[in-house]
Amino acid sequence: MNVEAWQSIVELVTVVDGQEAGWAEARELADRHPHHVGLQRTCIQWLEAADPREADALLDRLIERHPEDAWARRQRAIHALNRGDTAAALPCARLAYELEPTSTSGAVLLAAALEGTSGFESAAMARRAIQLDVDNARAIVLGFGLARRAGYARAFLDEIELELARQTTNGAGLRMWNSLARDTIGDPERIERLRRLAEAAPLAWRASVLHAEELARAERADEALGVAMAASERFPLVAETWSALARVHGALGHEAEQRTALERAVVVQARGSGALRALAAFHRLRGEVDATCLALERALAREPLDFDLHAELTIELLRNERSLAALARAEHALRLFPERDEAWALLAECAETNGTPERTRELARAGTDAHPESARSWTVLARFLDAPEDLDERCGALQRAAQLSRGDHEAIDLLAETLTKADRHDDALAALDAHEGAHGPSPLLQGRRAWVHAARGEYVRAIELAGPLVGARPDYVFGWEILARSHMRLEQWKGCRDAARNLVRESPDSELAHVYLGYAEEGCGDEAAANASYEKALALAPQHAFAGGRVFELALRKSDLVRARATLAAIRPSLDADDSARYELDLACAEGDHPRARELFRAELREQGRTRDHLAALADRLVRCGRARDVREELELATFDAGANPAAGALWILDFTHRRQWLRGLRAGLRVPSPSAAGAHAAHAYVAELVSANRRGLFFGIARERVLARHRTALVQNAWLWGDVGRLLLDDRGARRVVRWLEEWKRDDTQPAVLQNLAVALRCLKRRAEAHAVSVRALELPHDPTTHLHELFLAVDAFLDGDLARCRELHTRAARGKRGAWHEHLFRVLRVVLEVDTAPDPRAAAIARWSEVWAWHQHVSTYELERPLRDASRAALRHLAVHCGGVRGAWIRVLARV
Repeated sequence: MNVEAWQSIVELVTVVDGQEAGWAEARELADRHPHHVGLQRTCIQWLEAADPREADALLDRLIERHPEDAWARRQRAIHALNRGDTAAALPCARLAYELEPTSTSGAVLLAAALEGTSGFESAAMARRAIQLDVDNARAIVLGFGLARRAGYARAFLDEIELELARQTTNGAGLRMWNSLARDTIGDPERIERLRRLAEAAPLAWRASVLHAEELARAERADEALGVAMAASERFPLVAETWSALARVHGALGHEAEQRTALERAVVVQARGSGALRALAAFHRLRGEVDATCLALERALAREPLDFDLHAELTIELLRNERSLAALARAEHALRLFPERDEAWALLAECAETNGTPERTRELARAGTDAHPESARSWTVLARFLDAPEDLDERCGALQRAAQLSRGDHEAIDLLAETLTKADRHDDALAALDAHEGAHGPSPLLQGRRAWVHAARGEYVRAIELAGPLVGARPDYVFGWEILARSHMRLEQWKGCRDAARNLVRESPDSELAHVYLGYAEEGCGDEAAANASYEKALALAPQHAFAGGRVFELALRKSDLVRARATLAAIRPSLDADDSARYELDLACAEGDHPRARELFRAELREQGRTRDHLAALADRLVRCGRARDVREELELATFDAGANPAAGALWILDFTHRRQWLRGLRAGLRVPSPSAAGAHAAHAYVAELVSANRRGLFFGIARERVLARHRTALVQNAWLWGDVGRLLLDDRGARRVVRWLEEWKRDDTQPAVLQNLAVALRCLKRRAEAHAVSVRALELPHDPTTHLHELFLAVDAFLDGDLARCRELHTRAARGKRGAWHEHLFRVLRVVLEVDTAPDPRAAAIARWSEVWAWHQHVSTYELERPLRDASRAALRHLAVHCGGVRGAWIRVLARV
């Protein structure tokens, strides 16, 4: 029973049939040879990546059969340490060391288990491991960390150096010693020590290699070349000496000699791919694409299960526009490593570049077909179902993954995040409740629950949930972030500052943490501390737009124009066009350069992509600088300029209405050429101001009708303006005017949001059949945030027609989005009816719930659009009355007629 032969067989199965097949072969092998210790150990190591619980079960059986097996005890301690259970790891590690006291891995494992309880014993065991094998890098790192905390790091490095001289070795110990010594021992002394080590151990080629590399790093290339050439002559069959010589030649710019040394390293290196990777990097720097790919393919022939090599070759093909070959290579890598997220990300990038993004989803679906019981395959599929229309399938995949994961919280966490981003907060909380009810509470899911409440705007509840989490785990970064954001939204600046300070403590390298702290300090009125925090964020991310913008504005407040200019120059590449223009105008106003500020405003008015809000913000800045006349002149010029931004017309009219000059605004609107885009925006703005100001009466009615009639052609041509005018007319209680205005509702560019206003208007006019047709048409269009409202209208129609099955289906679909006050009323009325209809005792349920619907019915008149509500609630009361018998039922039936 040759263990290496079986290892080769499993590796071959993995290469040919994929990782899952390799794991299946390992399971079969473990079942077939339960008493072979070597095979059991190998199978445990293979299965740790597939299913840790299965590996633990195999390990338990191995310990039961061979209680004196030190390897099994060490593995049990490793598993406990990986879970953070030091108390369980320590006895296993002690027993393993007692069973095998000459094992360096046992000594370093015991040192790691002792680290949190006894630093002295841990350091002693680390020294023991180094004495047994100076190449144990884990022992060196652990011992050095303990020594540095105790203040004797240099003495510890001296001890390692003595062991390196005593043990002639070419392992990782010398390189680890050199890496740790860089921050403790100066370069000249360290290089001299490397020279002495090379002379003391003539057969230790690694010392000569490191000596040459450090000389080259210290810009002593000539000395490095001599040492590297001597090492390659003394050890001509060691590939690393030739690689070191190639690096020194590269530092000196000797291209031909570097190529020769690399090719020699490839010839000498019998196993591994390091030399071939270095040769590929050499060719890549020189733009030799074919030679680079050939070197990487040769490296893959030697190490076919090295994912990094597959990724490197794929990226090289992609970089050189060989997208088909890159896609084929990525698919091959995915077949070998379906469990690696990097493999899926690489495939997605190649498929996107190749113009076939659906290929990733096809392979993900194939993975669920091939492994329907694998939770990971469903999670992977969910990650690539990112289109809005894939939301239901994505949620279904995550629910399946959560069912299969047996307590693993990743899938349910992703499901809650997905539902929340789709504004389905209740569904997200319900999913968390169900999972925690089945598998118990989890800090991860408690944090996600707090995040969901914060996303819904329930910041007080989010604080209540996140507070205990960070109290139990002060290093819980996600919890501190939730607290900081929630306090910030509530403008509780002291609480926000406390949370942000903890966030900075746990994530000092996160620019977002410093931004939170800066914003909190600014809210507390400490602008100096806020500026310092923003500066730290900029030091971590020099082009951070928000932090830079705050530093810029704080500098303007202090009239520090030099700092403001420098900050704006630094962050300009990361700013969008709107922010850049706004900051430029602020700087011009602060400098008193009003002609330049006016020129900037004029340029923005002639940019077609600028929004009305952005232009209004620029105009407001100029007005605050005392340049109101300049603003009005520029707006008027832009309104009559066919090439300018149409929003200028709206702003020009708004200038009159905000000053309550309604007649002048009307005259100005009628002056704008018709049809024109500027005229359409001006007319829309005028009507919107009339509605928002609640202006009614004969004059305002005539004014509205005149401006709409003059610019009707341009308004109707613009689908957004056409639909929004319908909304404005509906808000103005003009149901008949809405129906007339939206009479072309069957046009191709209409949207569900437009048709929603028409459907409401028709229902207000008791034209339910026409409203039903409008909502049916809306469901045929691409979905928008009002699609679920049409589903709600159709659910009401189904209920009124007596089709409760159809009503239940549409009501479930309508639950996915946000609803306004009276839409919520309709939704709740239907929910009561459907709950009563499926209750075990419909009569008791109807008697219990009728008063709830009656209360809603009594308050219908508080809504501006009461007719759709009144019809539905009256029908609901009648429906509930059918289930009620006796005197109470008769009384309810009488009330239902009211």
